Formats: sequence, structure tokens, C-alpha cells
Amino acid sequence: MSGADVAAIANTAVSIVIHEYLDKHPSKEELEKASSSAKVTMRHFEEAVKKVKMQKDLKIGQKIAVPYYR
Repeated sequence: MSGADVAAIANTAVSIVIHEYLDKHPSKEELEKASSSAKVTMRHFEEAVKKVKMQKDLKIGQKIAVPYYR
């Protein structure tokens, strides 16, 4: 695993948390009240590892031209 892989996993885990958080708190007021409750857990890292590995295992012609965390 390279440093780029580790960075992709970290970015993807944070992206997953942000997406979950935004889905859970749709209004701006809710976001501001609960902003400190967003935390990256082992589950987020495990999901990120799966996503990054899946992207890395694709053949060159199958790769999506976006960062892992999108």
C-alpha cells in the first residue's frame, strides 16, 4: 500500500462521514447544532478501504476519472 492509497482511504472515509451527516441533517440549522457530532469511525475506514481497493482493482479502461472519495 502506498502513501497515495492511505491518503485516498482517509479522504474517502471523511467523504463518507460528510455524506452521511448531510443526509441526516438536511437543514442549515440542524447542521450548525450538530456539527460536533460528526466523527470518523472504524466502519467508515473499512468502507473506504473497500471502495479504494475496488477502484484500484479495475482495469485501466474501466477506471472512473474521479477521485476515490466522490
